Amino acid sequence: MTVTSNGAGRISEALVTQRAVLLTGPAGIGKSHLLRVMAAVLSEEGRSAPLLSPNSLGRDIPLGVFAGVLDLPATTLSSPIAVIDAFSRHRSSTVLLVDDVAHLDEASAWVVAHLVGTSRVKAVLTARSMDTVPSAVHDLYDRGELVQASVAELSDDEATGLATEYAGGVLTPAAGAAVLTAAQGNALHLREIVRGSQADGRLVLTEHGWDLQGQPALTPRLAQLIGVRFDALDDEALEAASLIAIAGECPAEVIDPAARRTLARAGVIGPAIDGWLRTSHSLDGEYLRSRSSAALWRDLTAEAIDVLRSPAAAARPDAGRRANLLALDLGHAMDEEAVLLLAEHALAASDEHLALRAAQAVLSQDDACTSALRIAGQACSVLGRTREADSYFEAAQARAQTPAERSLVAWALANHLGLRHHDAPAALAVLRQALAVVKDPDQQASLQLAAGRWASVAGLSAAAPALEPVPAASGVEEAMGLVTLAVGGVIAGPLQETGQLLNQLRRVPADVLLATPGGAMLGELAGVMALSFTGDVVATRGRLEALLSASDELPPEAVGTWEYALGFVELLSADAERSYELAVAAAQHLAWRDPAGLLPAAQALTGAAALATARQAESVRAFDAVPEAAGGDPKVVMLRAWAEAWQAKSDSRPDQAADLLVETAQWLLTVQHTYFAGMLAHCAVRCGRRLDDAAAVLHAAHAAAGGGLLQILERHVEAVRAGDVEALGTVADEACELGLVVTTIDTWLGLADGDADLGELRVRRFRATAERLRAQHPGAALWRAGPDRSLVLTARELQVAEMAARRFASKEIAAANGVSVNTVSKQLASVFRKLGVSTRSELRELLGEEGSAPAGTAGALVGRADS
Repeated sequence: MTVTSNGAGRISEALVTQRAVLLTGPAGIGKSHLLRVMAAVLSEEGRSAPLLSPNSLGRDIPLGVFAGVLDLPATTLSSPIAVIDAFSRHRSSTVLLVDDVAHLDEASAWVVAHLVGTSRVKAVLTARSMDTVPSAVHDLYDRGELVQASVAELSDDEATGLATEYAGGVLTPAAGAAVLTAAQGNALHLREIVRGSQADGRLVLTEHGWDLQGQPALTPRLAQLIGVRFDALDDEALEAASLIAIAGECPAEVIDPAARRTLARAGVIGPAIDGWLRTSHSLDGEYLRSRSSAALWRDLTAEAIDVLRSPAAAARPDAGRRANLLALDLGHAMDEEAVLLLAEHALAASDEHLALRAAQAVLSQDDACTSALRIAGQACSVLGRTREADSYFEAAQARAQTPAERSLVAWALANHLGLRHHDAPAALAVLRQALAVVKDPDQQASLQLAAGRWASVAGLSAAAPALEPVPAASGVEEAMGLVTLAVGGVIAGPLQETGQLLNQLRRVPADVLLATPGGAMLGELAGVMALSFTGDVVATRGRLEALLSASDELPPEAVGTWEYALGFVELLSADAERSYELAVAAAQHLAWRDPAGLLPAAQALTGAAALATARQAESVRAFDAVPEAAGGDPKVVMLRAWAEAWQAKSDSRPDQAADLLVETAQWLLTVQHTYFAGMLAHCAVRCGRRLDDAAAVLHAAHAAAGGGLLQILERHVEAVRAGDVEALGTVADEACELGLVVTTIDTWLGLADGDADLGELRVRRFRATAERLRAQHPGAALWRAGPDRSLVLTARELQVAEMAARRFASKEIAAANGVSVNTVSKQLASVFRKLGVSTRSELRELLGEEGSAPAGTAGALVGRADS
């Protein structure tokens, strides 16, 4: 049996069938925490849970650990039998808790073993391992009267919850990742890291939560625990360990072999890749620093810089960057170009604090350095220090001289205006101003691509300049341009050409794409969007879920991006409830860092999904949170129009709903957001209004962009306009296979509400088909009003109906369900009324001989409530 320190519930369950549980695990893993939680839970249940905490100092006092327990008089503590008798009188309401049985004196250990083994008192004990428990307790295990439960490392979710509890609020994603990595699943370490970092001023409260400035700090208690491995080391070995910790990783050959063996025996070091060495615990550096004088640590840091710049480290590019970082910390004189490269790399690695520090180091020597001003502006922008970013960018614009400098500053400033200020028109204006003065063809190409991006976000795609031919991505700027083209391609189409761009993007060297801020994520997003526009929602959902399944390894902005994308897919295909949950999570992640400018869209998606799931107040709050400057973002415009149309539909104003959908779709088409236009037009078709205008939008969208999604939506509108029942049935079945559940259900509902000449039985079958799917997908956002829910079968009624269709007698149905024949008769009467049939033969004709509906009606004809 294995539990974590949050597993008190599992321990309680084990005590139902087991007499005693022994929790084992290393120091700090959470055993004592578990006992305290158990004591609180048992106390709330009205049970006695005495918690004994023996220690090595009390082992010379027989039975002393029982002092004060159960109000035992002092005279009782002179006799083990008296203690046993006192506990036995309360055995049914008592659970004995003993923390670290290894420290029990011999008499107390005998009493505990007797209480469990003979008096049958329930107990939870802890020890570091089975080997350390007293022999009397070990005998309980051998006789099967005690079960061992290993206390394992906390899961990331559990650790995050505890960190939030210890800090008194949520940690930022970056701080959470750093704290969890340092704690390594150990509950005690986690608590001490949070408390130590707060006390040291490194864990500070910001608008995004508790953020970590620098490395996690230690408390004296945690330093004591970590320092046990270093106690036996001599000065030479300690200095070798410090050198390795400062370097992060260093070549094994630079460490004296004798010191290396000593450190390995003590468990202080472990192997890294390529035969390099690193310390075995991420907090070792902090501990070793606390044991060294400032002067010694400075000398060792200088030595580590020399090691990382030596020929032995030449094969590792990251070694040079680490050396430059250490030199920056020491205040050593450095080459300006090397510091700027460090700053650029830090930006690409989302370490904006380091990027800003490096840029400021350059500016302290050269306050007119355009590159340093630009980098400082970019870092401040991401960190939310908007006024500082504005100031840095203003200075960078004033000092830019060369075409390359003007181009880079304009590109970075446009991103700042678009992502931080959410002002896409202002971003576009900056790029157009730069295009007016920068005449270098390569720089113009980069600026034109960026202008296309922000024109698209501003809803001005028609004015965005085209770029031919597509440039090869040999560097970061070209890679970002190619990513921009790919994202623009999946917005406007044609899909075939976008596929070619994506293939070209896949050939970009990995190191170039990783050095491109947000490049890898945006490239993946473009690929996912292209997949969704083929119409295969099942495959798209699978791809996004696969990306999210690796969320523990992803930065928060990537997680937020995939949550937004999947939430968007779910709203328009199958499940508004899941869409809402994903949108809320996406907005939280993107509020921390938003390299793609998706936060306003995530807020709008939250508003739309909230409205579709009857959360009107939350919908208003979500839309109010969208920055005013982002109101023209086509993603926001689309989702706001969808929500307003949904409200009109809900208020029984279908004509107004269709007007909103069609008119917004027409606008989206003019700004080349082709697929968004097609989706809104399709919603109008499902309302059954403005069919000719919606068809015109869908024809134009499909002609411009292509793709399987727009093709099936175009076939759908033509079948609706023609009243072609067979064609609609085919489209509905294909849509269901592709995962377009809302299209399928609305199509069947439309047929059921259609021409009375279809015949009553056929109409009932259409209705039954829609309701089966509707029951399977209760979160589907439908534009056709469904039937009165009082006419939908409950789960039990469906079971009875299917058994009756398979020719089971009422007596057999009653026996199978454990009810009376009279109850079955009442259920069948309700089934007949709801389905509009009067005999079992009509029921068989509707549901089929085997109790299943005809082809195309897969699912369960049930409502939300059971009988």
